Formats: sequence, structure tokens, C-alpha cells
Amino acid sequence: DETSRAQGPAGLSIKSRRPVVMFPDEPGFAPWRDEALKRGYMACCSIPLIHDEAVRGVIVYYSGARETFDGATVDLLGIFARQATMVVVNAALYDEARSTVEELSEALGALQKSRDALRQREELYRGIYDTAPLALVYWDRDCRVTDWNERAEALFGWTKREILGRDFFEFLIPESARPAVGEVVAGLLQGRLPSHLVNENLTKDGRTILCEWNNAIVRDGRGEIAGAISIGLDVTARARSEATLKESEERYRGLVENARGILLLFTPDLKVTYWNDYAEEFFGFSKEEILGRSLMDTIVPRTEDTGRDLEDLLKKIASDPNAFASNINENVTKDGRRVWVAWTNRPVLDAQGRVVVVLSHGTDITHLKRAEAALRESEERYRALVDASPDAISIVGLDGTIQMVNRRTLSMGGRSAEELVGHDALEFVPPPDRPLVQKLMGEALEKGTAHAAPCAFTRKDGSTFPTDVHVSLLKDALGTPQAFIAEARDISGQLLSQEALMRSEHLYRTLAESSADLIFIVSREGCLQYANPAAARSAGV
Repeated sequence: DETSRAQGPAGLSIKSRRPVVMFPDEPGFAPWRDEALKRGYMACCSIPLIHDEAVRGVIVYYSGARETFDGATVDLLGIFARQATMVVVNAALYDEARSTVEELSEALGALQKSRDALRQREELYRGIYDTAPLALVYWDRDCRVTDWNERAEALFGWTKREILGRDFFEFLIPESARPAVGEVVAGLLQGRLPSHLVNENLTKDGRTILCEWNNAIVRDGRGEIAGAISIGLDVTARARSEATLKESEERYRGLVENARGILLLFTPDLKVTYWNDYAEEFFGFSKEEILGRSLMDTIVPRTEDTGRDLEDLLKKIASDPNAFASNINENVTKDGRRVWVAWTNRPVLDAQGRVVVVLSHGTDITHLKRAEAALRESEERYRALVDASPDAISIVGLDGTIQMVNRRTLSMGGRSAEELVGHDALEFVPPPDRPLVQKLMGEALEKGTAHAAPCAFTRKDGSTFPTDVHVSLLKDALGTPQAFIAEARDISGQLLSQEALMRSEHLYRTLAESSADLIFIVSREGCLQYANPAAARSAGV
């Protein structure tokens, strides 16, 4: 049989003739998974009942803990299964032996041996029963305890002698749990199976604990229901852990839902599986409108305004989120507005390490992008102004390194920007004038500005030219000094004009001084301002 049910623990155990341990998340467990998880089963163990090379059936054990069925436990349960097989077989032999006196006589010797073996096996079973990791409680139709293993003693605190023959409702079941337990008891005594319940129980020292119970019917020799056996597991710690986890989940869910940031999950094929409230508010798509739909053509356009292929980018993120732990791209809202979002991406992996979904957290940076564009535009505008200046303008770091120069600086010195930027500004100042430049920088650092002073600079061809230099301090928004702004004006022409004027003045003064004519300069007010030597001698001065 190759049906899905035949691939479960019982089917595989029958086919393989060996114990099979299986967990609900395995494919073969699919037909029973929902019911098992609803009951809290986390593992099962199926053991074949084999006699005379034939599989007579299977025993299937369930547990609420994955680690229950380790190798030692499976071996122990295998022993129990073999004894159970013998019990069933021997019981069949016993019934057959009763059919005729002749068969009974002939089988008497074998039966005696079988009884001895059965007694031995019963002792073995008793050992397994008493050392089982679960609490085992036998009780009759009147709910009186008829047996109680060592684990039950350890869990609840009463010894077997203290509780045998007592109604377990009197000491083990709190008032609040009695209606539910009573309903389960009534069902068992009517033969209703399976039987499972999680309820509170009392301990001898007054504590209340939570136990998970699985129950089986016990029949007498006539096949009538004589009582039941209840197998209990203390799940108090698990329940508290689950409650804590649920509380934590609710708390973080509240944080996620109320976060002022975009949170979404999407699958490798780009389908949205989670969408928080802020994502609804920001993009305009409700959960009903977006869940199950592709990110493409909803909140992600095919191409960015920059021309970038966003579909290709998104596929790369989905296949390898770690390679795109953070990225910035353009998105689109339901009403068609283009927005910029900074994303962080984290993969959620399955047991095989494959990407199940991608968790993306987005922050709206549209205003930053616009501010960045405006700043870039402003920077270009001011650079144009600086480049159009008739003076050489340079930005020099506090360490004296040139960071930026305008066009006039390049034309005045005959150098390219690459030959200036990154170099010490003093390299292009003749050694005699370097102390002056250092003084101007120190004064600017102290006072914010240093007034113009004549200073020479060196051209690429080695020649020098005179300039008037003005240095001011560049600060950031907090007033912290960042660099110097140096402005230099070429005064070569001005100095030549002054020199020519001085030569002309000297020439005319020499002519006046050597002239035999009397030369006077008188102001409009009649005051004598100049008299040449001839005039002075004539006047007897």
C-alpha cells in the first residue's frame, strides 16, 4: 500500500518490521498532523508486534516532547511490545485450549510453561511500568485507584499505599477541573476513544500543576470495561513557557503593528505575506488589497526615475537577502506618488537553510532625497559663482592641505586641479612669505578672519607673482572649524602702475629742482605748497 496513510509511523513500522520514531513536521505524518498538534503531540513511536515472523499489529506511543523517544526508551518500549505480543498470542492459545478437553490436556504442559513465561514477562512489564518516565494510574469503574507507578508517586507526592482504593476525584482533581474530567471519565466507561485531556491536578504538598493525560480502556476477562489506565505528563513548565511566549509575541506584535516604520514579509517569488499598519498608512494599500500580491507593480515600479531596473534588484534581494542587508530605492504609493525608502532586509530560513520569506523594514527618506537634491543644486549654484570670481579662491584644510580650488586659481598659477588638490598650500608660496601665510591662518582660526596682506605665490614655471590675501574660517552648523577659505587677488598690474607713477614723479621733481626758473605751487587758498631751489634763492630763503 503506497497511500499517504501507509507512509505514516504505523505503516512504515509494519513494512520495515522495526520501530519507527516520527515527528509531526515530517511528510509521512501529514494525515494526522493537525489532530496531533491540536492534542499537543510532538513525537510518536510505532513498534511492530511480531510473532512467528508475522506482524500481528503495532503499538503507537505519543508524547508531548520531541526528545522522549531516545534510543534507550525505544529499546525499552520494544521489550514491552514483545511481551505484549506474547500476551496476546498466549491469550489466543489459552482460548483455543479451552475449546476441547483433549486440547487442554495436551496443552497443559505447554500452558504451564507459558504461564511461567507470562509471569516472568509480567515481572518485566512491572519493571517497565514502575520505571516509566510518565505517571501511570490504573482506576476502576468507581474511579478508585487500583495501581500507581513510581513516577506518579514522585509527581504527585502520595505513595501507592496512601491512595490505593481511593477515589482520585477526592484528592487529585481540583474543583475547577472536575466537570471536564468527569466528562472524560464518562466517555471512557462508555468506550469512547481516543481520550485526551489537559487539566490541573493537585499534589500532596498543596501545589497545583498542569498535566496532559492520555487514557486507554481496561477490560476484564469477559471483555467488559473494568476501568482505564491514564498516562500523565507534567506540562506545567511547558504551559508557563507557552504563556510567556504568547505574551511576548503579543507584546512584540503590538510593537510591530504600532511601529512608525514600514514592516513587511515577502516570499522568494515576491508575494507579500505580512503588512503592518504603518505600511497601510504610508503606501495606501490595505492588508486585504496587498496580501498575496506581488511587490512589483504595487509598491515597486519596474524602473526607477534614475533608470535602474528595480525588478532585477528585487529578485536579487529575494534570492540572497544577506547580500542586500540594506538598500535604498524608489517606491510608488497607491495614488501614484514616487517616494524613496531606505530598506533593511533579513532572511527567514527553513531547516534546510532555504529562504522562506524576507523580512524588510523600510524608512521614508523622500524628504532627505529632496533635501539632498536641493543641496546639490545649491552647491552647483555656489560653485558657479566661485568659479566666476575674478579672485583665486581655495578651500584649505586645518592641516594646510588644499581641498578645492576655483578656475581663477588654476589660471593664475598655471596648474591643473590635480596638481593642487591634496597638496600642502605652503608648497606654492615662496619660503620668505610662508611665515606670513601661517600667521594669517592662525589669526583666522582665532578671530574668524584675517585681513588682506601682500604675499607672493609661485607659478608652475617657477616665476612668482604678488597678491593680496584674505583668509577666513569655514565652520559647520555647530560652529566647529572645518577649513580655511583663502582669497588671493593678483596685484601685479597695480604694482606696475605704482612704479610707473613713482618714476614719473621723480623725473618731474628732478626737472623742477634743476630749473633756473622760479617755480611755485600755490593752493587755491593762496598757501605756498612748493618752491624750487631757484625760487627759494630769489626769495632769500
